[in-house]
Amino acid sequence: MLDISSETIVYVLKEYQSLIGTVVGFIGVCITLWYNAHVAERRRTKEIAHQRMTSRVALTSELSAIQTTLKSWKQALDKLADQGEVGLPRPFNAEGASRAYRAVLPTIGLLTESEIEKAVLAYSQYENLSTMARQMQEDFDPSKPDKAMSLAFKAYVHALSNTLEAVNDALDIINEAKVIEKANQDARERKF
Repeated sequence: MLDISSETIVYVLKEYQSLIGTVVGFIGVCITLWYNAHVAERRRTKEIAHQRMTSRVALTSELSAIQTTLKSWKQALDKLADQGEVGLPRPFNAEGASRAYRAVLPTIGLLTESEIEKAVLAYSQYENLSTMARQMQEDFDPSKPDKAMSLAFKAYVHALSNTLEAVNDALDIINEAKVIEKANQDARERKF
């Protein structure tokens, strides 16, 4: 067995105090850097989760407003079609109703692939519907309905139905992702 006297310990501490201080200091710096990196990573993870959640809330709010509008238009146009009449859709500004979508675009990669796919499809169809309504206003005279206007009206009603379906699908997938994210967040919080 090694017999270390107190004189030996004092000698080693005295002779190597600079080295010991450097090693202890280096270990302290390493622990501090590790801890700061860990805290920064947790903060960044929370920021990303918050940004993802706010993107979903913004898209859900805007798509819900669009959904309400489309349902109203569909109901009115279906009534016209059921009566055997045709009409021209009112032109609308899709860009004005897509402000949240445009604001979310720079960070859309935070959403799941299916959320991105469904949201982009819904907004794309909504913008196409706007273009179609504006084009019909330019091309047809409502006081002189003809076969071309009748066909365009039917095509518009069909496009409106497809757009409403795309909006419904986007809302469903985004709401489903919100529920899953919330469950995952609750599980992580219970873990800590």
